[in-house]
Amino acid sequence: MTTYTSLSTLNPDQEDTQLIQVKLLRRWKIELSSPRLFNLKLIFVDSEGKKIQATIPHECVLYCVGDFWENNLYSVKDFRIKTNVGRTRTTDNIFKLKFTISTIVKHIPSVSTSLYFHPASFADIIHSRLDFKIAVDVIGVVVSCAPIKFLLNEETKFNDLPFLTFTLEDDRERRVECQAVGDIAVQFEKNRVHYQQSGHPEICLLLFWHINQFPDGKNEYNQVLWNPDVSEVNALRERFFALESDDSSG
Repeated sequence: MTTYTSLSTLNPDQEDTQLIQVKLLRRWKIELSSPRLFNLKLIFVDSEGKKIQATIPHECVLYCVGDFWENNLYSVKDFRIKTNVGRTRTTDNIFKLKFTISTIVKHIPSVSTSLYFHPASFADIIHSRLDFKIAVDVIGVVVSCAPIKFLLNEETKFNDLPFLTFTLEDDRERRVECQAVGDIAVQFEKNRVHYQQSGHPEICLLLFWHINQFPDGKNEYNQVLWNPDVSEVNALRERFFALESDDSSG
């Protein structure tokens, strides 16, 4: 029987002997100076819910760029283990992975629908009890949303960078203001209009978002899911309909 190393017990001194089994949650490109060169960034999670970020450098991309698809399960062996440092981080893992030409990746046929998210408490966000360097997940009802504005785009030097602010509310009526920049701002507005017209509650699950840091529109790992079928959202939805029922009967 194959033995897999947990992402919480990775050992940098045993890089060549550790085998991990992980699900791919996110993947995105980091473009380099040449338009044809890019690094590939990945976020994995294991069966224990522990996450880790990985980098496939541009010299290795051609060997495995077509091998990775979000929500698929993989075994990975022969990778480098680096310390996870930086101004912002996508996971709380003390390590991150770096692929090499020797890294072995195998797809494992499996169906996994789990999102492996851990919603942050609004109280912890409001009272600054979190490490703001690390991206978090947030669930809330959209109670307000400003129209899209266009900011100065440092790359094009035009005011063509979409930006919007919106406010989420939790089940205890605590509120946090959120910001979205770039394509995700445009998509957010479109989805919100759709849910307004459908009559469904506007409940969002934000995945891999940063707190107290102005988004630059380049964090392609940010994700917004509208009304996903998960217990936390279902509970918030039931509360929403209960409040509407109380208002209409009163």
